Amino acid sequence: MAATVDITLAGVDGKYAGWNIPVINPVPVDTDLLTSSGTSQQSDFAVPTNGGGLVWIITVTGDKIRAKFGANPTAVAAEDGGWLILDGQTREFVARPGDKVAVITA
Repeated sequence: MAATVDITLAGVDGKYAGWNIPVINPVPVDTDLLTSSGTSQQSDFAVPTNGGGLVWIITVTGDKIRAKFGANPTAVAAEDGGWLILDGQTREFVARPGDKVAVITA
């Protein structure tokens, strides 16, 4: 089966309503929509090299996936092939400058 994988790269603001709590910026830096399969697929963009303070936001619908991060990542469906993200989940990860995300149906 396949999953629809919504990938968003967004900034984080450390202030909200006078409190010192992190909040995701409502204007994304970049977005991508992938359909997972049995083959690893990379996002069509990387985190900018000056991209500190950014996060990946990944939402999965339709099936579970594994996501792997790096300069040229390859996701693998096996247990050690990346982060498991279940159908219906949204997960956030720190975005390191120069990294992409790769996904595969788990």
